[in-house]
Amino acid sequence: MTPLTIAIDYDRTFTADCELWRCFISTATKFGHRIICVSARENTPGNRYELTQAMPISVPVLLCYGHPKREHAAGHGYDVDIWIDDHPETVSQAVL
Repeated sequence: MTPLTIAIDYDRTFTADCELWRCFISTATKFGHRIICVSARENTPGNRYELTQAMPISVPVLLCYGHPKREHAAGHGYDVDIWIDDHPETVSQAVL
């Protein structure tokens, strides 16, 4: 099995059921997969603090402020295999 990189959106995705996603993240990481959080939020200290406090410690948080999420993740060295997002168009399109 090849480990997957899975990106989870924060607002209205992770926050829709935080406990469900924490269980998912725990299980996925036990199977060797990498989970990251990619949000369209602005990279401010307040946003970074909120998301890093909500996410399990092992989950890197990327704040792309409306830029295409796939491009932003790639710029940080992540080749995402699976996207979990309530607005999948934000993965490939800029949203400002």
